[in-house]
Amino acid sequence: MGAIDRTDMMISFNDSTRKTTKWYRKLAFHLLDITVLNAFFMFILVNASTKKISFLEFRMNLIRQIFESHHTPKEKRTVPRAIALSGDKHPLRLTGRHFPRPMPTREGQTRKIQKRCYVCSNTKTQDKKRKDTQYECPDCNVALCVYPCFALFHTKKNFLKC
Repeated sequence: MGAIDRTDMMISFNDSTRKTTKWYRKLAFHLLDITVLNAFFMFILVNASTKKISFLEFRMNLIRQIFESHHTPKEKRTVPRAIALSGDKHPLRLTGRHFPRPMPTREGQTRKIQKRCYVCSNTKTQDKKRKDTQYECPDCNVALCVYPCFALFHTKKNFLKC
């Protein structure tokens, strides 16, 4: 087997080109693959006496080292949300009288505002589902379905496990 055939075979096992990319991206990725393969051959020549590693291991180590040297973690920005994140953050939800209210429409709009129901989207026992509702509790500032989520949120301490 010639050197070109062997090179093409090794690149084909870990090919980074995709069918859906543009031709110039394919060309750039192919050149990058060839560069990494040449670096692997140079690594093997220089470190012939040490433990042999596969091309995939070499490639993964190379990627890991590049990320470690050039990666800067992003700062997590916390955006304050109007909804309650857990039942403990809203101690008044279990006391007092709460009544559902349709969400107010914005000025100049005829379409009603809809938000995701907090109980439906954060439940632990049932499948999480996106259920939009037009009602909210004005005291807790949480969007809730009228039935059964409104009653669950205001009567059960651990409403997410229901």
